[in-house]
Amino acid sequence: MTPEALWERAGEELQAVWRQDQNREQRIYAKLQEALRVAEIHSADLAPEAGYAFHPTGLGKLETVLRHYFQAEAALVRPQMVSGTHALSLALEALTPDGGTVLVATGEPYDSLWPVLGLGAGHGSSLPARHGVRVEIADLSEPMALAEAATRHQPDVVLIQRSRGYSGVRSRSVAVCDQIAGYFGSLGALTIVDNCYGEFVEDQEPISGSYGLVVGSLIKNPGGTLAPSGAYVAGAERLVERVGERLFGAALGRAPGPVPGGIHAYVQGLHLAPHLVREAIGVSRQAAYLFMHMGYDVDPAPMDPRTDLVLRIRTGREDKLLAAMRALQSSMPIDAHLMPEPAAWPGYRNPVVMAGAVFVPGGTLELSADAPVRAPFDLFLQGGLSSAQARLPLLTMANAMGPA
Repeated sequence: MTPEALWERAGEELQAVWRQDQNREQRIYAKLQEALRVAEIHSADLAPEAGYAFHPTGLGKLETVLRHYFQAEAALVRPQMVSGTHALSLALEALTPDGGTVLVATGEPYDSLWPVLGLGAGHGSSLPARHGVRVEIADLSEPMALAEAATRHQPDVVLIQRSRGYSGVRSRSVAVCDQIAGYFGSLGALTIVDNCYGEFVEDQEPISGSYGLVVGSLIKNPGGTLAPSGAYVAGAERLVERVGERLFGAALGRAPGPVPGGIHAYVQGLHLAPHLVREAIGVSRQAAYLFMHMGYDVDPAPMDPRTDLVLRIRTGREDKLLAAMRALQSSMPIDAHLMPEPAAWPGYRNPVVMAGAVFVPGGTLELSADAPVRAPFDLFLQGGLSSAQARLPLLTMANAMGPA
């Protein structure tokens, strides 16, 4: 069967699970709408804030939205945090004592965190190098492993990564993140949940409680393709304040909030995000169906529950991986004339090849893909604004790859 025929058949066979996704979107949006109502954002609040912008009104109301939606004591939203990795680095710096221990409790972390945690070689600015921090790695996603953890790990800070990153393991559900965070929080550890790619995918978001933080990027899911930069931190008031101090200085804390372009794009993007995330889940399911029936190993499978937006497609060969990325880029609305090539990226262990509609560089809710150029040559697909929008790029990619 041709890729075109498989795409159409997927659209027919996935109707029931798509309806479930739509029902979940309605529940999520009802909660977000309530958070927006509580915040009482006025049109005047969308205006730019320049200079020091101490205690900005508009940005403060946007933080109120996230605080209510995440059921947190406080939230910090700033465009000056340029990525999820930046926000996570700030949180780790702010919460980990000198000579303390960080436990990465969900296995090997995402590539861009390796330099922060001193994994690999040559990271003179890492936590271990500058602060004598010990880093331990364990996958405690399974209940039995978690139950045995206290005998082996006594961390000061626990990092929980919700998404799969560039690994072969599955992303973690909110329930798993909460279980790990709650367990170590009860033992006195502080917890940080990396929520990137996971917002609005499940009915609930990770709960930080009084012992932790939830961290994410605003140019991923919650930006709704419109937020031009930024990241968020939500959780316990005292911990959010410590991240603000790490960002702006001890004398300033969370007070500064300049947003020269205003918060219009942030609020509108957040308003659109639940719907666009649901559309991206639909694209992920249809793409999984297409490539699975072409003989490729995909994860998650088309009908599987989603816990983030990332679909892994195992190409198995470098030439096939590069052909896929180049075909995908050739059908993008901008930069379609460019040919993706593997290149070194700051913070990544291997050359990385990327393709996508980069209206916001680093944004992934638009259809995009990236891959480390290393065996087994997995391609990681994210986003997609609709089945119609994703159809041509994904079929172009499938035809360039051919059967497995």
